[in-house]
Amino acid sequence: MNQNKTRRVSRIAAVLIAFIAAFAMQGTVSSVQAGDNQGNTLIKVLGTFVVPSSDLKNNGSGIHVTNAEIPTLSIAYFLTNSLALETICCFTAHSIDDHGLLGNTGAKIADTWIFPPTLSLQYHHQMGAFKPYVGVGVSYFAFFGETSYQGTHIDLKNDWGFALGGGLDVALGGGWQLSVDAKKILDLDTKIYNNGTYVDTAELDPWLISVGVGYRFNIGDLFARP
Repeated sequence: MNQNKTRRVSRIAAVLIAFIAAFAMQGTVSSVQAGDNQGNTLIKVLGTFVVPSSDLKNNGSGIHVTNAEIPTLSIAYFLTNSLALETICCFTAHSIDDHGLLGNTGAKIADTWIFPPTLSLQYHHQMGAFKPYVGVGVSYFAFFGETSYQGTHIDLKNDWGFALGGGLDVALGGGWQLSVDAKKILDLDTKIYNNGTYVDTAELDPWLISVGVGYRFNIGDLFARP
């Protein structure tokens, strides 16, 4: 792991540790901080399956971008009973195989890491314990840590995309939730450079399919006096 990548991972780890420590404090204060199925904050830990496209804009040949399975952290803050702002973050690693783009058909030409923070505005429909929702937002895909093969030097440019999604939360009681979620990132195009020369633009537009558990509570309770 290079120094730049180490610094990035260290910074993110520090933020997550601070957040987890703050969340854990709820167990040391009064019972008013118990989970609330109507609380204003919902935190989810999800397993996510990332399925990118491998289309190119300008070349009849192609590439293949591998799928990935990753852990994902989701934090939603409810502005009203029905409207929420949700952010998700994760790190995802992919390999890129040449299907004719650079004349190395079938060979792996690069590995890359992606940091894809996404912010969505969601509408949640209240149906008792079942809470389906839809959302729309923006996503920024930052590529880093590229490793190149076959004599190439691949560089992938960062890009913005639009996020459309929906899912279902099932309240289990005490603030705990089961959750399934699906997001489609649209208009996500990354320019591909090889040895500093532009070769094509990949239309990634991935699906993010997630399942996991969540905990809903009132954020203000973390700061309430015993």
